[in-house]
Amino acid sequence: MVAAAAALSLSYLSVGCNRAVRAGDWSAEDCEGGELYAYGAHDRVVIYDPSSARALRTTPPAHSGRVSCVRWIPGGRGRWLVSGGADGAVIVWRREDDPEEGVHDRGDAHAWRAVARGTHAGPVTDVATHVVRDGSGAPGAPERHLIVSTAHDCVVRAWLADLAFLRIACASDDADAARSPPPPLSLRSVGELEMPRGRAPLCAAVHRAPARGPGRAGPATTDGDNVLVLAIGCADGAVKIFACDADDVRDAYTRLRLEDLATLDGHADWVRGVTMTPDAEDAFEDGTSTGATNPNNPGLLLASASQDRTARIWRLELAEVGDGDDGGKDGVDDETPAFAKLAAPPRPPARTFGGTTRLKTRLEALLVGHEDWVLSATWRPRRGGGGPGRPSLLTSSMDRSLTLWVASDSGAGRDAAAAGGGGSVWMAAASMGEAAASCLGFYGAAFNRTGDRIIAHSHGGALHAWREEDAGEGSGGGAWTPTPATAGHAGDVACVAWDVNGRYLLTSGMDFTTRLHADWRGGGGGGGAKGWRQIARPQVHGHAIRCVATLPAPAPTDGDDDASTSSSIVGSTVFVSGADEKILRVFRSPGTFLGTLGESLPASASAARAAFARARAAAGDAAGAELPQLGLSNKAVDDANGRDGSTDEPSRDESSGGGGFDDDVVASVTPTVLAAPPTEETLAQATLWPETCKLYGHGDDLSCVAAHPSGKLIASACEARREGAADVWIWEASASGGGGGGGGGGGGGESGTTTTTTTSWRPAGRLPGATLTVVSLAFAPRGARDMLLAASRDRHVCVYVPARPGAAAYGAWGADGWRLARRAKAHAKAIYSAAWAPPPPASAESPDESVFATGARDRRVKLWVATAFDARGPNGASTGDADVAESPASSSIPAFDAAATAVAFAPPRSRDGGKRGRLTLAIGLEDGRVRVWSGGGFGDRDAPWTELCVVSACDGHAGAVRALAWRTVNRGRDDDDDLNGDADGDARGDGDGGGGGATLATVGADHSVRLFDLIGV
Repeated sequence: MVAAAAALSLSYLSVGCNRAVRAGDWSAEDCEGGELYAYGAHDRVVIYDPSSARALRTTPPAHSGRVSCVRWIPGGRGRWLVSGGADGAVIVWRREDDPEEGVHDRGDAHAWRAVARGTHAGPVTDVATHVVRDGSGAPGAPERHLIVSTAHDCVVRAWLADLAFLRIACASDDADAARSPPPPLSLRSVGELEMPRGRAPLCAAVHRAPARGPGRAGPATTDGDNVLVLAIGCADGAVKIFACDADDVRDAYTRLRLEDLATLDGHADWVRGVTMTPDAEDAFEDGTSTGATNPNNPGLLLASASQDRTARIWRLELAEVGDGDDGGKDGVDDETPAFAKLAAPPRPPARTFGGTTRLKTRLEALLVGHEDWVLSATWRPRRGGGGPGRPSLLTSSMDRSLTLWVASDSGAGRDAAAAGGGGSVWMAAASMGEAAASCLGFYGAAFNRTGDRIIAHSHGGALHAWREEDAGEGSGGGAWTPTPATAGHAGDVACVAWDVNGRYLLTSGMDFTTRLHADWRGGGGGGGAKGWRQIARPQVHGHAIRCVATLPAPAPTDGDDDASTSSSIVGSTVFVSGADEKILRVFRSPGTFLGTLGESLPASASAARAAFARARAAAGDAAGAELPQLGLSNKAVDDANGRDGSTDEPSRDESSGGGGFDDDVVASVTPTVLAAPPTEETLAQATLWPETCKLYGHGDDLSCVAAHPSGKLIASACEARREGAADVWIWEASASGGGGGGGGGGGGGESGTTTTTTTSWRPAGRLPGATLTVVSLAFAPRGARDMLLAASRDRHVCVYVPARPGAAAYGAWGADGWRLARRAKAHAKAIYSAAWAPPPPASAESPDESVFATGARDRRVKLWVATAFDARGPNGASTGDADVAESPASSSIPAFDAAATAVAFAPPRSRDGGKRGRLTLAIGLEDGRVRVWSGGGFGDRDAPWTELCVVSACDGHAGAVRALAWRTVNRGRDDDDDLNGDADGDARGDGDGGGGGATLATVGADHSVRLFDLIGV
């Protein structure tokens, strides 16, 4: 039974853009819901709001492969888009408003639905769209949309999308149909072109045919604006030009007759992008025009981008046979040599244009300047700073740069153009990008509707944004400055860990990075860029990162009230990560990060801001870290020059790379305290944490790591295929992050590591018990008896306890160490995850009982009760022991439809210590769904469990859920909400500071990090 009142509301989404040229597009609609950016992420389409730099939500599952291209449908008022994927599918999406929720500023009241679907026999590489209106041009006249797709099956397909019909056909008032929408309709194919295997189509563009002469907005036809031009970029370097009659698009029962008009040769490698724009003084994005064409050079401008490191601009014109402008009766200029006339005779008149008109093509410009593949070209909207009659082209390259090209209107440019045959001289007006190794090139870029903002997506999955500054009247264009944007991981996200105070979140994954997310609510919001976002990238590694754990703040020191208070407010400043290597790495936050985290708090949190300022001062000289090109260890960067780091941007002397040289010197980004959310360039270069220690000893790649609530112990395990290699290693930790490299098998750390305390990290001991890889480790939460839970692929769980309870301090290894108390078979198949429940209150009937849950490949989630007690050894000495038994409540949780890959208990939902406080358990499944269950409290642990809610299809993961973690807000040391910068933390829930209003972090194989607020309980 599902409790209808409870719900998981998506509050944050972070996911990287797919590595595809056409994976992103910016809507040009000037309406509510317009101005949104859409990009492909794994097998979903993400709707992104550039104004707030925040991903709103994703489309529901429809593709079975990665999304390779996304396009907004023109004239759809921000409600329609089309996507193509590696599964060969071409899908039309429609945004559906929820009338019960209304329209919110967050935009999350809009759900998306797949309404039509077409199929290729191979992965789709590009989709192009064009709106075809009724010939009358009257307001409200019928519209049909032509969709052209290219794919690796060497077929170019044309699809007809009647949005009005799709809207009516897919409308449903049935509540059940709304929750489980019917499958999409078949997208009607109206034409296709089969290309040779050596000329595979890679990209496409559709536009209305050019004008024939001055003062004409349409081609020289008897029917008016009836001709569409289709450009196809091919793998052999050619650009094919086709034409079709627009009336065939308006007629739903007629197939398109595509006529081959021309082949544009010149590129020496794959053509990855083509785009067209009218050479008109006032042309609109949907192809319409006021009719004022350029009298000197009427026609279309076609830009092509190629892997031969160049871009070309071609001019397409129409001319009648025998027209004087056509060069004579043969259609060839009289000055053309005779051999050229024989080798390249003019094409015959095009049938599509009535048999009296031919298409003339010529090369307008060759754009040379990029040093690597040029993957895309985008025309700047004429409403932007390009000005009337001055088209501008943006090219994206794998050389880590974007270049804005503008046709020169200077006297020298006109003279050179005249000497060269009438073309224009194109100059590079601006260049954007990164001068660092963190960016491996740009795949594509898009302008907003007004042409003064750019969003580009790069190889690392990041979104990069720039805004053109107002340069004043009479200027040729303003400078382009980077602005905050957000994306996410570019690979599977494997692990997640909260700061002990819930102030920030760490995620790591297969893209070799550890990323830090925080709720930015301070000043300098970057034009409204507030809310959850990445504010640091502490680790950029050379191996996939499998596990991460944050250490709690050090225990308060007697007599040092200020230090104790600051420590409790600041929270975790050290984390440990394990990757596909045998080493655990320890990282400590630099002073610049602590200052930035303090700046992220609201102005009302004065006490917390002061605590972060003290913590920054106590952090010493470490201003940040840098990663050597041939190393894997972050080396500390000391603040040797005494910078105060109070500004967003480094001074010229600091950023010029060599003490204030000229502009030809590449600038370096210096770690500083940020007063606004960082840009992608700053994230990638200036937010690393110094690596303070390496822990050697494991014999294979790390699999999991856990930190004790006291911060004194770390437990870790590695991949294992035999019993001895599966031992759990225990390390004595230093919560302040210092110490040299230590370990049982490797000795000290690499050169360059730093020591910040006199206490060294060292191996404390090994705990046998598992026979195969341990996949999950968890220490019992603070308030419960000291226990360590280990779940293994051998289908067993092991519970470890101190060998002599009470002989050592809480969380210490002690002279006698820890021992295996119980080993129990838990599941019929491999276990994937295990987690402890919140500790029972002191007034509970059995305060020494602790509950934990396990999830496994057998699709079951089981609840267990571990009872810790003191036993007497043969000599009468006190020894620790524990009993593990399955709870009868496990039977109330049925088997799921997919494997249970992650489990996590929410913080307690009652602050009064009541015996009957119910537990809340989140369960992540292999199919991407997240379910929340509630059940047996401490006074009635055997009570049946019921399902509270399930994450919706639009908000769920597209792949397996890898890890779950509930946010904990530590208010036990101070009741002032502003102290922790969380004044509205309980506003979403029931005000009890626990499960109601709690925040759940989920990560998955779909590259995404998601935060959900549990409401209504």
